[in-house]
Amino acid sequence: MQISNQDDLNKYFYLLDFQLHGSIILTNDFEVLFWNKKLEEWSGLKREEILGKNLLEQFEHLASNKFKVRIEEVFKGSPPAVFSAKIHKTIIPSVLEDGAPRVQQATLVKLPLIFNNKPLAIFNIEDVSGLSHKIDAYKKLSKEKDQFLSICSHDLRSPLNGILAFSEMLQEEPNLTKENIEDLQRIHKSGELLLNLINDLL
Repeated sequence: MQISNQDDLNKYFYLLDFQLHGSIILTNDFEVLFWNKKLEEWSGLKREEILGKNLLEQFEHLASNKFKVRIEEVFKGSPPAVFSAKIHKTIIPSVLEDGAPRVQQATLVKLPLIFNNKPLAIFNIEDVSGLSHKIDAYKKLSKEKDQFLSICSHDLRSPLNGILAFSEMLQEEPNLTKENIEDLQRIHKSGELLLNLINDLL
């Protein structure tokens, strides 16, 4: 489908202003034709300041091969490109209220639309900062849990091994009564059961 002017393009894409993620409509020569309100909010860059400009010149990190080549491939007919938060961190730099960088995941999809004889694509950019922070918190918690279990394991096993060794040694004493031997065997058996339980839990 051919779109002939900016007004028609804005009418066609006005619903993108109501999304909870950022959207950019881009030509194959990286000209920005649409910049939604969420991106205005995130970046502080108003639509009229970026429309008609080259996206790669506005955000120089996008001119690196890890972005530019993949964008060009999508326009040549490759499947949609996914720019993962883990690898790329951010597409359009912006910060959260606490000053931390906004972590973004983006997808670039070629559209079945032409504007002034130029093919179009849409960049959908999700804010995954909350998820990224949760993953970091879970990793930290997991590390702390492992440290705790390591300390517990050492602190429980060390005295228990001493009790087991001492009960074995005492059983070899020649002057023990039958009752003493049975008591030491019970201590040793209970210690082994407790050690097995600790091994299973930790």
